[in-house]
Order: sequence, then C-alpha cells, then structure tokens
Amino acid sequence: MIRSFPSRLLQEIPTLMITIDQVRDTALDITEQKRAEAERIGQAIQINSSSEVARIAHELVGCSACCGVEAFARPLRELERLGHEGELSGAHALLAGVCQKFPRVQSAFTQLVQTLPTSNS
Repeated sequence: MIRSFPSRLLQEIPTLMITIDQVRDTALDITEQKRAEAERIGQAIQINSSSEVARIAHELVGCSACCGVEAFARPLRELERLGHEGELSGAHALLAGVCQKFPRVQSAFTQLVQTLPTSNS
C-alpha cells in the first residue's frame, strides 16, 4: 500500500528545487574556479613559494574531496607535502597531471548536471 506523501515534504519541494539549481550552477563554476587556483599553484612554483603551493593545494584537496574528485586528491596531497617541506622539485609534473584531468572532470560535472531536474521542470 502506498501512503500519501506528507504535505510538509510537498511544501519543501520549491526549496529543494532552488537548492538543485544552486548545485547545478556551483558544479559548473567549480572546475573553472579550481582551474584558476591550479594556475596560481603554477605561479607559486615558478617563484618558488612553497608555502603558497602548500596553501592552495590544501584548499584544492578539500574541495576535490567534497566534490568526489578523487583523481585530483593524490597529486594535490603530494603538492601540499612538497610545499610544506619546502622542496618543489617534481611539483611541475604533479601539477601538469592535475591540469590534464580538468577536461575529464568538467565533462563529468556537465553530464551530472544535465541529469538534475530544474526548478522549471
């Protein structure tokens, strides 16, 4: 037997749809914002600012983990470790690996977002 849907939940649907719209917008913006942060890591590597490499890599690791982007986590943690140790040799290669994954991650986010309902649906 199917019970009726609780009216309280029905009242919350518009709020949930707005939240889904926000998730969609955020997911599409995240990769561009994080790509810019990766560029900042590259700039920090160029000027040998290990503390800045560690700081930005740490932020990216956190965001990657929250978004479920495990492909970035390991190289970013390694960049963070190198930054904390003040030894940036190998940092360019790690960063290049992260940057090569951005198109694939952005494509996955785009596909995910296309499956979400809109508040207009």
